[in-house]
Amino acid sequence: MRTIKADVTIGALNSLMVTVPRSCALSTDDPITVTFLDPTLGMVVCSCKLSSPLTTADLKSCSYRCRILEELERNQRREDIKLTITVDIEIQLANTDTYASATIYNISASGVYLATSLAAQVGDRLNFDFNQAGPAIPLVAEILRVESRLDRYGRLAKGYGCRFVRLAPRHEAQLRSFIFKMAKRQA
Repeated sequence: MRTIKADVTIGALNSLMVTVPRSCALSTDDPITVTFLDPTLGMVVCSCKLSSPLTTADLKSCSYRCRILEELERNQRREDIKLTITVDIEIQLANTDTYASATIYNISASGVYLATSLAAQVGDRLNFDFNQAGPAIPLVAEILRVESRLDRYGRLAKGYGCRFVRLAPRHEAQLRSFIFKMAKRQA
């Protein structure tokens, strides 16, 4: 199986467009397998049929309209892209008036790892807004694991591995899009 890096975008009438360097001739006779990141569904693998290629204006690439024949697989949420990021936030221990500063160290569309001086335990939920992705995304994170660690200032803190709960589809799509764009920039 040959792997080719391509840009996958939405074309006219919500069809997928696959753009590759001109040196990569793709078959339009037989179905091909295309893997792409959908901002809502995550990583998707499909069997597709390609149209005849159209050369791009810069003459360096070819674009193909991609008709999806069958979805072959979809990665589970726990396999989401994790973005390494250092962001200070304010968290609230759910159902209490307890607030604390925290630092996010990585985030994905399904969860977050953060450190704080706040004492919490597995099963507790933390509320916070994530403001890096445009309009604030209200997040509720359920703690799955707790560990002792140093925060970024060298102070003893608790590290919390959490999964998001009650994440609205529009906020999940916004978060996925932000993570995908940032991960692409870091690559």
